[in-house]
Amino acid sequence: MAPFLIFFLALSTSVFEGNCANPESNATLSDYCIQETEITQELVDEYTSDPKKEPTEDFYCYLHCIFTGLGLVGDDGTVDVDSFKIVFEKVDVECLKTVPKIVECTDMKALDKCDVS
Repeated sequence: MAPFLIFFLALSTSVFEGNCANPESNATLSDYCIQETEITQELVDEYTSDPKKEPTEDFYCYLHCIFTGLGLVGDDGTVDVDSFKIVFEKVDVECLKTVPKIVECTDMKALDKCDVS
């Protein structure tokens, strides 16, 4: 699933470059999450170029920010299966329904078992 998360990151940074919900800034969601999680653009680029690289906690925090910003994970940590179905062509709905709340960065690992593309 880590390759999926990396693929999604690449997709989200190229497709969802719209303004983030923060009206005080004109940053993209990716820029906003880089600033919020204090990860470097270089590290994000490393994961984008090597999807098989094992994510660190910092990178999971960045992904958590992206997924929350896109509404795939609610503010309470609940996975929004309907949003996944809108964003992705192929979604393992039953698997996503079993994912526990994602409240901490490392909880993003729970998505590794679900087939989404």
